[in-house]
Amino acid sequence: MPASQAKSSGLKEKSRSLDVMTFNMSQPALIEASAGTGKTYTITNLVLRALLGVGKDGTTLARPLQLEEMLIVTFTNAATADLRKRVYNRIRDTRIYLEHFLDFSLEQILLALHQEGVSDAQQTALWESKSGRAKTQALILCKKKQLQFGHVANDDELHAIIAASEGKSLDEVEAEFDSSLASAGADAYKDTEALSSSEAETELYKSSSFSSDELDQIFVELRVDKLIKLAQDQDILGKDAVQAEILTNLLQRASVLARSELVAGGKITEDDSEAGSEESFEGPSVSLLRNAIQILMRAERSINNAAICTIHSFCNTALTQIYALEAGEAFNTSLKLELQHEIHEACYTVWRRLFYKKNSSKQLLSDLYSTSSREGAPVNDPLSFYQKTKNLNAVRLSDRNDGFFGYQLL
Repeated sequence: MPASQAKSSGLKEKSRSLDVMTFNMSQPALIEASAGTGKTYTITNLVLRALLGVGKDGTTLARPLQLEEMLIVTFTNAATADLRKRVYNRIRDTRIYLEHFLDFSLEQILLALHQEGVSDAQQTALWESKSGRAKTQALILCKKKQLQFGHVANDDELHAIIAASEGKSLDEVEAEFDSSLASAGADAYKDTEALSSSEAETELYKSSSFSSDELDQIFVELRVDKLIKLAQDQDILGKDAVQAEILTNLLQRASVLARSELVAGGKITEDDSEAGSEESFEGPSVSLLRNAIQILMRAERSINNAAICTIHSFCNTALTQIYALEAGEAFNTSLKLELQHEIHEACYTVWRRLFYKKNSSKQLLSDLYSTSSREGAPVNDPLSFYQKTKNLNAVRLSDRNDGFFGYQLL
């Protein structure tokens, strides 16, 4: 087999499709692909991974990066504008995806809690246990009363609601709770209504109504995998596999952090943590999702500061801003493709300096002013002067060190 064929065969054996979530970003890599195979889409997903620090263990960067810390170069200005737009849209869509997941999760939780005649299967459809459902129901009801009356429930009220919640719907428990408050004459709920019951109920469907700690407690017993599957089946979040993997990865990472905190607090042993015991593990932390949303929102707002540029633009920035002293260049100079405006401005400046001074040489003026029109009449303007002198741009010194020993045409 010829060497060239062997080399080609070896490359084909090593080539493989790129999986964005398992691609190793901690080491240099060369990605080769032909036109239309999704290079830009892959770049936008790798930007998401770098921002959020997600991916398979051992393939992530040492730390998440901010958008201003990344360098993305392409060839043309048009490609740069398109790439910047695609990166921005991908960041924005992923942020909305995560926000929709939180809102959808609350919607499913409330729908499940409002069901009457709750069976054992329904009680454990979204929760790890019946007690988990009862605890979530108590937290939701306490939050509603907080929104409605501004009253924060104490531990005794919370435990009383949990005890009364098993096997009942949220409406039934709320009716019993309101009845008991009315009979007890609780002062905290008298003439202090900030929102109506329906308005408070509406606010419960928005994740923005809850603090991160409150969401952590609500999600503590939830089966998040069921929520993700429900969202995908109902096409609430779309069919984007990469975004779904990012969401799952964030939740898995939150679970690891939660296990570590439980081990540190002595609530579970290291053996329980390694085994992933459902009985001893309290579920994922939603605060990590909130943090991811904030990171993406910050990246959206700083998209204009991102180093997404052409190769020559990056080189110019490196020479005139980063390494200006080493390169001996002026600071903050910029490249321009069209210099006609600057040339005209220079011509007018020279014209004024030569022709508006009293001590100007008449011979020099006569020589420079000898440009004529087609009809033979003299032309008196700076641009005709420029046409006369622009030939100086066609020659340069062959070697500056040699002085004026020779010119060469460009």
